[in-house]
Amino acid sequence: MICVGAGPCCRGPGRLDAEREQIELQAVRLVGHADRMNGTGEGDYNQPISEKRVAAVRELLVRLGIDVKLIATDARGGSRQLSACEAGFKTRVALEACLLSNQRVEVRFEERVK
Repeated sequence: MICVGAGPCCRGPGRLDAEREQIELQAVRLVGHADRMNGTGEGDYNQPISEKRVAAVRELLVRLGIDVKLIATDARGGSRQLSACEAGFKTRVALEACLLSNQRVEVRFEERVK
């Protein structure tokens, strides 16, 4: 998940520009995830989905100027759910809305002060 807005993990664009002068990026860790939905019944159905998701974020970070050598990636498929969504949902749309938080890429920046 790329954090945008306010909160402990979020920084607005202006703040990032100011902080960029004071920090040195050491590494970036990306972990891709998928929800538990499986349209085929195949055990590894969600693995390539999480791989594509993490590759897209990696590509974005490289386009934004982060050195590709600093970026490490991992894809976990549907193995680590944030929302179980096990309650009885009246519609598939409601279930899919509940599962959205599981479709994510976790981004961790390791940095040090210059």
